Amino acid sequence: MKIISRNITLVFSFSISLLITYFFRDEVFLWDNITTTSATASFLYYHGWHIFSMGNYLDCGHPPLMSLYYALCWKLFGRNLLVSHFAQMPFLWLLLQQYFFLAKKMFDKEKGKLLIVLSAILLFADTTFLSQVAQVGFEIPLVSFFLLAVNLLWKRVSGESKNDSVYILCLIIMPLMQLRGIPLVIALFFIEVGFRFDYTKKKVKNILIALLPYSISAFIFCAWLWLHFANVGYLFSDPKSSWGVDNVGIAGFHRIIYNTFIIALRWIDNGRIAICLLAIIFSVWFLYQQKEKSFSKFIFICWLLTSIVLSLNFVLMTKPICHRYLLPAFVLMPILAIHFILNQSFFNKKIVRFFAIFILIAVAFAGNYIFYLERYSIGWDSNLAHLPYKDLRKEAEQFAIENKIPKDKCGSRFPVDAPDSLVYLTTETTNWTASSMNASNLEIFDYVLFSNICTSFTDEQKQLLKEKYSPIKKWEKGKVVFIFLKKLKPNSTDTNS
Repeated sequence: MKIISRNITLVFSFSISLLITYFFRDEVFLWDNITTTSATASFLYYHGWHIFSMGNYLDCGHPPLMSLYYALCWKLFGRNLLVSHFAQMPFLWLLLQQYFFLAKKMFDKEKGKLLIVLSAILLFADTTFLSQVAQVGFEIPLVSFFLLAVNLLWKRVSGESKNDSVYILCLIIMPLMQLRGIPLVIALFFIEVGFRFDYTKKKVKNILIALLPYSISAFIFCAWLWLHFANVGYLFSDPKSSWGVDNVGIAGFHRIIYNTFIIALRWIDNGRIAICLLAIIFSVWFLYQQKEKSFSKFIFICWLLTSIVLSLNFVLMTKPICHRYLLPAFVLMPILAIHFILNQSFFNKKIVRFFAIFILIAVAFAGNYIFYLERYSIGWDSNLAHLPYKDLRKEAEQFAIENKIPKDKCGSRFPVDAPDSLVYLTTETTNWTASSMNASNLEIFDYVLFSNICTSFTDEQKQLLKEKYSPIKKWEKGKVVFIFLKKLKPNSTDTNS
């Protein structure tokens, strides 16, 4: 029966992965995925496997494992969006497999199947998860290996398995996928240390042997750093680049306070406020009640330590903090939320329980429509509000071509200024793309292609656009806006034409 149940899970998760991938097959590369995924993989695709020759613009510090993977898929099947999305599909399949296995262990009782389905719905209701499923990048592959590691770690600490080879492989791969894999390995390390010291009477020597996989992971990652440094002269990224320590460093006291506020906003933003309140209210109760070595306590500790390690990591840095950085912790919350509801006397009636779950799902889905504070957020890639972007961008570019607007006379900001060859993976050289502009050179352009997707437009620039530019065409769909603006003549005072 276990084999049949496992096969059903594999087939079901594969079917969902296939349907989702096909549905989002035309979604373009957006935000950081333009650089860290599309641009780096394109360099390797066109120039061969010269991973140390990408230059400081592309060498953002992440090891190139995933870029190599996408470039290889393009070599084998063609460089286009369809191949890119299906190249990510195996990782989505792995993620859903492991999620269902976790949910099955948590709810393997009467009506367990219904609870597993509800937890899956609540997972897909999370706007950050659903938006990352729609895009091609590093997040889904990283989370898939993290959930696999969580499942394997439970087998380690519970004594169900003595074979650690796959677990060691997960610990090796995650930091080589992206740098955010490092705090995940650290979180798993603390989880195992806590469980072994709390629930075993083994000697320290045996505990150290059990922690050997983390040493192997650290050694291999350090070997990569040494190889990288030997070839390019810096550990992660060029200090003078936008990715380097000159622009991304350790936060001071005031920045730490600011980052703490931003992290808190990321947790409750995009419809997560209900599930976060539930977690805060019942976490103290859970720690007090769950004394035994249970699977539910294990998952709770995984979520808690992963949340703390990831949050602290970003609180101490000066770089912008995105919602998707916390995705590994987000994906564990639906299982825990339903478990909290099932085990609270406050939800003792079935109708109350399912109404509470319905509220969580409804609020989470609403996160795609309840918009964030623009000043404090760069959440376009963390909800489905970005979906109209690709069509509106094409319409604006076609308008520029038809009206013979020179692209070197029109400025815009990231990601609108990213070339179509990296956004749509086109190979045509006749594509029109606005020129890149920075904070100081706006006025040199006769035209500006503005979009609220470009959160890097400063308040000063927006005021300057109102005073010295006039809109000539506007496109709007959902919450995405594109506006073509033309510079006013010196003697013109009309800003509403």
